[in-house]
Amino acid sequence: MSADRGIGGGRLSACHATDACGHFRQEAADACRRCLNWVLLVCLFAICGASLAAGRSYQFHGGISQEVLSNYLDRAITMNGLSYSDTPEDDYRMIRKLGAKFVGRVSYIWNAQTDFPDHYGKLVEEADLFQRAEAASKRLHEIDPDIIVQACIFEIIEKDYVNNVDVPARVLEEFGLKPVARKFNYDDMLYTDGSFRNHWGKDQSVPDMSRLETRLWFFYRATRYIDLGYEAIHFGQCELMDKSDAGHRNWWQTISRIRNYAKAHARRGLVLCDAHTHGVLDDKGNLLYDFHSYPSRPVEVAGKPNEARLEVGDRDAIYKRSKGGVTPSGWKCDSLPYLVEFDNTHSSGREGQGGLGGCWVWGYEEISWFAFQGSAARDAWLKYAANWIKETDPAGHLQMPGKIPLGFYHYGREKRLWYRLNASGKDCPSGYGQEDAVKELWGRTGGHLAEAQ
Repeated sequence: MSADRGIGGGRLSACHATDACGHFRQEAADACRRCLNWVLLVCLFAICGASLAAGRSYQFHGGISQEVLSNYLDRAITMNGLSYSDTPEDDYRMIRKLGAKFVGRVSYIWNAQTDFPDHYGKLVEEADLFQRAEAASKRLHEIDPDIIVQACIFEIIEKDYVNNVDVPARVLEEFGLKPVARKFNYDDMLYTDGSFRNHWGKDQSVPDMSRLETRLWFFYRATRYIDLGYEAIHFGQCELMDKSDAGHRNWWQTISRIRNYAKAHARRGLVLCDAHTHGVLDDKGNLLYDFHSYPSRPVEVAGKPNEARLEVGDRDAIYKRSKGGVTPSGWKCDSLPYLVEFDNTHSSGREGQGGLGGCWVWGYEEISWFAFQGSAARDAWLKYAANWIKETDPAGHLQMPGKIPLGFYHYGREKRLWYRLNASGKDCPSGYGQEDAVKELWGRTGGHLAEAQ
């Protein structure tokens, strides 16, 4: 074939051949651009449409609306001690996949030697705790800058830990005290009548909020977390700490100081405070906390071992009992929004036995009872509980159990067992595999969750 023969056997000059090819290439490029523009427009409309359909906003500053708060609580997951996780990469992968918006219990201290899987038998150092807390906060905000990261300051103080922490000058000045170089003092945080001393173990006690040293401790820890990007603080069993605090006066003062600090230093000018309570109000109807939290309290089904259900009015369950009033952000409610958690404690020593009452379900703590079900049963429970709570009390929200320590330990070791929502794999071989169930629950844009199977 001659060099100047074109398509169909005709002849074109070299000049015409060049012009035709150039014209063809230009038309093809224009067509590609038009097609790409249409694809981008379709994607944009799809994203906007999904966003509008979902009707979810996560924007706040200085205060938070009831709608936005509820949106966050609808996407809440517990990730106990994420800052010390021994499977961090898989944990962050799962959080990204699920689209979590409220990541709870990321950093805290309970037992400073046995809390964290990669740190067993070693006393956690204050500098290391906050260094890891900062790294976790940054990592979560790289995944999604809208995520609220929560820390905890629990109803426990440990002598060996507390007595090794310096009291910053700024903390003393906040309370009108002269700055001096000293450590926190464990004994000055205890109930003077001996109540709750060694309540959690030797030299592990419940602090008394009426003691100034306790208030210094709580203010110090809360503000450290705020400086590291944490926008929520959980205060545990707050009423256990105020037996000498008439009218919760010292709790109000301490949390007010923390909120004032957050106005100037928090990422969005706000820190959300919660505790295990049905509600604390002053005489004007103002609520102390931004939302409430409480254990889920499964009720044993008689004659059906290991089966349970949720009920209004059983024991101290929070359903339809969350007190309303005027919130710290200024809006009024008949029932303050709340999270329902999978509670964890210790082994009863009577696992499998019904009728123990208290916090037990078939002799187990809540998270161990859940973890020891089969995989399909765990999936079904999450769907059932999420739907039951929404249908029974719209103020309630199920906090998904991402990572929670169980009341059991590895045989022959002090290493605690953990429930992990993660799918089991090389990066998390001990995953229990509920992440797809949660993804399905959270993946729906409408107001009603997936029906339980």
